[in-house]
Amino acid sequence: MTLRPDMQTIIDMLVSSGTPPMETGSVADARLMAGAMTQFGGSGPSVAGVQNLAIPRTHGSGMIPARLFTPDRPLIGVIAYFHGGGWVLGDLEGYDALARVLAVESRCAVLLVDYRLAPEFRFPAAVMDCLDAVDWLGRETVSLFAKALPLIVAGDSAGGNLAAVAAQRAPSQVPSIAAQVLVYPVMNADFATDSYAMYAEGPLLTRATMKWFWDHYAPDLASRSGPMAAPGRCFDLAGLPPAIVVTAEVDPLRDEGEAYADALAAAGVAVARRRFDGVTHGFFGMVNLVAASRQAIGFVASELQSLLAAHTSI
Repeated sequence: MTLRPDMQTIIDMLVSSGTPPMETGSVADARLMAGAMTQFGGSGPSVAGVQNLAIPRTHGSGMIPARLFTPDRPLIGVIAYFHGGGWVLGDLEGYDALARVLAVESRCAVLLVDYRLAPEFRFPAAVMDCLDAVDWLGRETVSLFAKALPLIVAGDSAGGNLAAVAAQRAPSQVPSIAAQVLVYPVMNADFATDSYAMYAEGPLLTRATMKWFWDHYAPDLASRSGPMAAPGRCFDLAGLPPAIVVTAEVDPLRDEGEAYADALAAAGVAVARRRFDGVTHGFFGMVNLVAASRQAIGFVASELQSLLAAHTSI
């Protein structure tokens, strides 16, 4: 395993900081650490509009916070983006920079969804919030943008898990989902793939940390056996939206994401995929720190523009 120099710099910094493994501390400690990383990561580019929204929650009480980023370019689509963080970490501020870059590069508006987190809200609360957000965005697109736009679901890590679940509902959803973007998604909870064996101790993401995330999100082991929690266990994939799948070489989750891409393709779903070598889990969001992040976002943007050409004039 050889990490790219900029990725190695990030890993060296984390090691030298002496930060203890996430699973040895509290959820509050983990969230503080994630917040510190957000400040270190820097800001994103200017966009034409940033709007904080509150989406009605139909599965539960209250509203779902969200933030809409609109680039200063003719729109070709709108992305519902679900952040990573093991269903335990992550918020609007932590993904602000990534959402801005993605909006500019893809020529799509990006709705960043602040779904409920575990352990305060366990499975399926995050799923229900994301499904509510997708349904709402589909209904409100014309009101928001004065025209209909293709709808894309996207996310990284745990957010990729949630995007895959949303996409699996696409055949019955109105309006339909035009594409799904899955970035090193969590697809299963068996921890037994070759990549889990290779990178059980990281760097960055470890098997123990993933077990800690799952134990907070879905402590009932039986709940992990169905596709609402583990979308890799959905065996009827025919007719799902075209997929763009990004994986990282040095990542315990690599193999399950790539296996899902294989399964989609075998079911006749159009799949564009790319593994980025020399980087770890989490690289996609490191827009100011790791060059491969911008390369991966560029890949996603290019593939989205090709897919959406059939829906709208570019």
